[in-house]
Amino acid sequence: MSYVNHCLVCEDLRPEFGGKASILGFFGVLPNVRLWVTDLKAPARQLVLLFTFSPQEIVLRIRPQITTPDRKRLIPEESAAMIQLFGEFPSNAAISLGGIAFPVPGKYTVELYVNDVLDFSESMQVFEGPAPETHSPRYLGTEQMTAAATSPRMP
Repeated sequence: MSYVNHCLVCEDLRPEFGGKASILGFFGVLPNVRLWVTDLKAPARQLVLLFTFSPQEIVLRIRPQITTPDRKRLIPEESAAMIQLFGEFPSNAAISLGGIAFPVPGKYTVELYVNDVLDFSESMQVFEGPAPETHSPRYLGTEQMTAAATSPRMP
């Protein structure tokens, strides 16, 4: 049985009133994540992995891992936490990783071990250099959304 449904990747989460969080620096949902790193030698990137768990009531031991294209581990093995999942709705757990350095461009694997068993594994692509302009999400206004919904072709 798999506990994890999804993993969102961003630079930070900010707690908000009413039990909400603002997602800052959204990269995407795995496996659809592409990171552009301007300096591969600088370990200054903060990365947040936001995992969504299936609805159930249970306490779990979770341990994240990111591996390089040549399978080297970026997170110390002892980095683990206990979390409590609650009842009938999905639960979220955010893991903040400071000082992550991506030594080479390529395909990295994000893994989550639950009770010391691999439960989630997806890849993301890391590129060297600035992000291209086309990487930014396209924001559509109300008129554009209405046109897109009623038209067979996006503008």
